Amino acid sequence: MLACDPFERSVQPKVQIVVNPFAGLFEEALMQKWKITFVDDHGETVDEIFECDECPDNEHAAKLLKERLFPVAAELDLNDLEGRTADATVKNLKTQNSIQILGITPV
Repeated sequence: MLACDPFERSVQPKVQIVVNPFAGLFEEALMQKWKITFVDDHGETVDEIFECDECPDNEHAAKLLKERLFPVAAELDLNDLEGRTADATVKNLKTQNSIQILGITPV
């Protein structure tokens, strides 16, 4: 399974290669694009597009947003809620950065 790469900005779409073990053939499937709608720290509604093989849940979406919006903070392990509470990144984004995820829709 391929992970979303929020820093990849190539012109060509990403491709996931699926191997069919019965026929020995390769099949190509385009990665699905997902629009994450959120309220930023200024109270404005913002849309960001990510490529993932399946719909991200709120926690995964929060991690993707944090990596894109705050790349240095995403590298640091400063989240003391990690492993102790459900949706730790969602709560951290809301309390530390005033960012709230409103929805995740396919593009």
